[in-house]
Amino acid sequence: MKKQLRIVLIFLATLSLSYYSQAQVIDVYATPTDIVSDQNNSVFLGTGHTGVVNVTVGNNNTPPIPAGQMSVVITLNQYVNYVSPASIPGFAVVPGNTSATSVYLINTIPIDENASPIVLSINVVAVQQVANTTITSTASLVEPTDLSENNALNNTSNRETSVGASPLPVTISSFTVKAANKHAVLEWATSSEKNNAFFEVQHSTNARDFDVLGKVAGHGTTFETHQYRFLQEYPDQSTVHYYRLRQVDTDGKYEFSTIRSLTFDGYVGIELKLSTNPVTNGVVKAYVDYGDVNLANQASLNLIDNAGRVVSRQDVLLEKGRNTVQFPGVSLHTGIYVITLQNASLTQPRLVKVAVQ
Repeated sequence: MKKQLRIVLIFLATLSLSYYSQAQVIDVYATPTDIVSDQNNSVFLGTGHTGVVNVTVGNNNTPPIPAGQMSVVITLNQYVNYVSPASIPGFAVVPGNTSATSVYLINTIPIDENASPIVLSINVVAVQQVANTTITSTASLVEPTDLSENNALNNTSNRETSVGASPLPVTISSFTVKAANKHAVLEWATSSEKNNAFFEVQHSTNARDFDVLGKVAGHGTTFETHQYRFLQEYPDQSTVHYYRLRQVDTDGKYEFSTIRSLTFDGYVGIELKLSTNPVTNGVVKAYVDYGDVNLANQASLNLIDNAGRVVSRQDVLLEKGRNTVQFPGVSLHTGIYVITLQNASLTQPRLVKVAVQ
């Protein structure tokens, strides 16, 4: 019995050494290369000013990184916040791991030396004044693979920017939107005001086209903290709502606040789910839940293999509720696949991983 156990241990050790000896080393990188504000420079003039952060990513070595195995994290801060993707070719935002200050992206195509570099761009907005601040990005592998990441090389870097070169007329210290009794409640506070005439409350259902809901008078010039509140009664419960403030001075100059979004309990926009995982019968089936009829109802689903090849595509016309999408007539090998869903109303594709056994 001991002799048999010794043989098994030797076999496992040999297998482990063989694996690591065959693993190829890669070098992934993500470098913030540019920050372009709405004034066409790298400095935000003040809160509410928008811009684009460009990050150059890639792989310095020959072995390709399979789809779904390279992550890029762009770390912002409380001064400059994430709004939406601008251009992220070959990557998708992972919503569950993304916030106003941290954008998590994962590759949807293989990344090799020939395909590098790739420039990823995200839309940002300045939300607080600061003399100097840093934006950081990091690249790394996220899945077990026969590739080995060279952690000795620098795959993290940063770039400096600033928000506001002089004191702003009005400092908004907080701005929140919440649901209460089927109403939307907007609350904000200022820590100081100079010649503040009023706040204009604006609303949108697509984060691009805003309408005016109403006005709230300001306090002129004051160095005390002031609280503000605005109520929108019974907005549509089945769609996403976006809000921003336009602060207007007595001389007509104005600044926009950051954009806040709100959904009500039970909201379902467009969600992609798996029927079964892992798949053991060779038939990949996905569910698309379509709950917001204000969103586009045309969707394209791709089944992508571990090498980044599209092995099957389904174009569907979504109906309200649950839609079943099956990828028929496909001979699948054992491995990890990615299903992506693209829709005109989504700022980035939805994606799920499925294991085929």
